[in-house]
Amino acid sequence: MITLRAAQMAELDRIFVLRFVEEIVQHIPHYAPRLYQIVGEAGIREAVRDGVQRAASYGFTNRGPSRLFVEMQFSLGTAFDTDPLLPWASELLHDRAAGQMLRATRLHQCVTAYLDDVTGPRGEHALAALRALTAADPLRQLSSGTRDSILSAFWLVHPRKARAAGEAALLHLIRAGCGEADRLSLGGIGRALICCLMFGFGHGVLHDPLYAWVGNTLRHNTTGDPSVRAERLYRKTMLYVARVRDYFASDEM
Repeated sequence: MITLRAAQMAELDRIFVLRFVEEIVQHIPHYAPRLYQIVGEAGIREAVRDGVQRAASYGFTNRGPSRLFVEMQFSLGTAFDTDPLLPWASELLHDRAAGQMLRATRLHQCVTAYLDDVTGPRGEHALAALRALTAADPLRQLSSGTRDSILSAFWLVHPRKARAAGEAALLHLIRAGCGEADRLSLGGIGRALICCLMFGFGHGVLHDPLYAWVGNTLRHNTTGDPSVRAERLYRKTMLYVARVRDYFASDEM
């Protein structure tokens, strides 16, 4: 009879996790091809590794539930599990009375219904939001960065997502976004921009490896002028949105 020591078991677990992470990394080009192209394999691997660890913290240790958790990060943002716009995700994840397979099944049902409603079965609602953002360019009209103006922009650009979240959650997100912008001294346009990025890409977007260009732009400031950082982030945001819009639009053809 072979007896494995604790150190040997730990090494086997580590090897299993590494192989599982690699398996999911190879799956992402098919699941989220646009993100894979933009982020690159190194960033994707970092996000997947983090996702597998976060999944385990909720007791998602089986392959199916763990993979579902990572896929939800790519669909909703890596911090979807704490996002105020997605309270149902947090509630289901914390329902430890249910086993991980049952919770995963419920999460899959909820996220499928949510994405169908907000993004659209063929991405049509997301494309409409991207077109509205690039056509009207509402961020330029938000230099005051007031709560009401930002809330109105949410409803103008993506009414389906705003309705799904509800006003209380949207205001919670705006308070958090304005707090981050004020901490960075970004001014009115910066407040609107941070809030809209959190609304569009998840409330953890400033630290999300899938959108590393956001955090990198805010951290790398050679001029010392916060307004320059805000302007650079604005230009990068609009360029990114335009490219994603064109990518979704190409699927219509």
